[in-house]
Amino acid sequence: MKHPGRLFVAGTAVAMLAACSSNVDTPAGTSGDRPTAQPLLIRNAERTTVAHQALIEGRLHADPAGCLRIGDDSGPLIVWHHDSRLEQGADGRVQVIDGFTGHAASIGDDIALGGSGGPDAPARVIPEIPAACATGDYWMAGELMNAAQSQALRQRQADQPPP
Repeated sequence: MKHPGRLFVAGTAVAMLAACSSNVDTPAGTSGDRPTAQPLLIRNAERTTVAHQALIEGRLHADPAGCLRIGDDSGPLIVWHHDSRLEQGADGRVQVIDGFTGHAASIGDDIALGGSGGPDAPARVIPEIPAACATGDYWMAGELMNAAQSQALRQRQADQPPP
């Protein structure tokens, strides 16, 4: 090998960058296990303007395969609106921009998401659901609530008299 020192320096630089990179699944300033794959946005293959209105609440989570789920690695896989997209937020975390509302949620945020769910895999999605993501239930995403809407919902729930 002509330049073994260069290989060592390059390898060290890569290791240092990896160690300094932020975790995409935890809020800024916290620690946690880093997913081993980049977040994968599974979207409905057909553009629609209507969605079911059931509600799911929980943490937007990227599992080790990069699958976006609610809660944890065993939570439902989210199938987002056709026009949804991934971006890097100002804080460096990966965020989903909802195609219905334009609202953003970073991986690691607590969210409230309309839609419907169940055990049946959706038929038409892009990209195709990888085997590593095809475990458990699915959530066909409707509208993503912003923080003010979510807070208002919690307040209405708290104000309800007991049954």
